[in-house]
Amino acid sequence: MKEVRNPHEIALGESFPSLPQEMREEMRSFLDDYCEIALQIYERIERERMEQIDEPHSNSYSEGKVDSPKK
Repeated sequence: MKEVRNPHEIALGESFPSLPQEMREEMRSFLDDYCEIALQIYERIERERMEQIDEPHSNSYSEGKVDSPKK
């Protein structure tokens, strides 16, 4: 019976066959942590980008023309 694999999983044993199992596990942990940090950065940038789009600026043109006197 063939083993079902996650299509998103990197087979480090196939990529680094000469690397001892202990080092491959360490590398797997490092890559998982790295990807988690990269995802957090992406989510933060995306959230901040959406906040900038959603919130009107306080010095927006819609508050009134700059060159027109207020009465």
